[in-house]
Amino acid sequence: MPHSAADALWLVIPAAQRASGEWIDDTLKERLQEQGLLTKAPLAGNFPRHRIEVIRGRDAWGRANELFYLRGWTDGLPIVPPELGKVQQMVEYAGLSRDHIVAELDPLKGLATVEKIAVNAIMAGCPPEYISILITLTEAIATPEFNLRGVQTTDENVTPLLIFSGDVSERLNINSGFGALGPGWRANSVIGRALRLIMHNLGGGWPGAVSLAGLGQPRALFIVLG
Repeated sequence: MPHSAADALWLVIPAAQRASGEWIDDTLKERLQEQGLLTKAPLAGNFPRHRIEVIRGRDAWGRANELFYLRGWTDGLPIVPPELGKVQQMVEYAGLSRDHIVAELDPLKGLATVEKIAVNAIMAGCPPEYISILITLTEAIATPEFNLRGVQTTDENVTPLLIFSGDVSERLNINSGFGALGPGWRANSVIGRALRLIMHNLGGGWPGAVSLAGLGQPRALFIVLG
């Protein structure tokens, strides 16, 4: 039986390029090979070198999740496939062009454009209105004071802690009461997850390849209200 257009997913690639045009995934694949860890992401670096990838067929959603996982683009949990329409909607919320460069992220110098931030935010489960705060957070982790290179490459088990207060906490409905660090609140979960995916896919902080933390962290990022 032929597949219909409804069976196709038009996805925006979440991986980053450097200013030179090189894809950081090529470096990450080499690092995994050097460490004997390529079985962790056997399809690392194996993706269309275009802005868009089309996945066709039944259960395209599931196939997208499996492909992204095998390419090393996820945190191990299921992701929301970054469909072109959803990405465009989120970019519109940002009020900036999709190619606008927000930051260059260490350690592999991937360019965090508005579109790439939106792609990783959608993968984490963020609604469009979260894009502005994620752009701000991306700018913040790229400052010299934050030392993103150190955070991404250390052998210590560090992870950022995000603390919000004021209007943004109310507007995004960030929980600061019972169970602030626990499950059940979208903003508390997906904003931190989105920033981790940004650090992972745009900065290149892959465990074993770049990040040498021995134990890592059971939760990527916590978000609480100050």
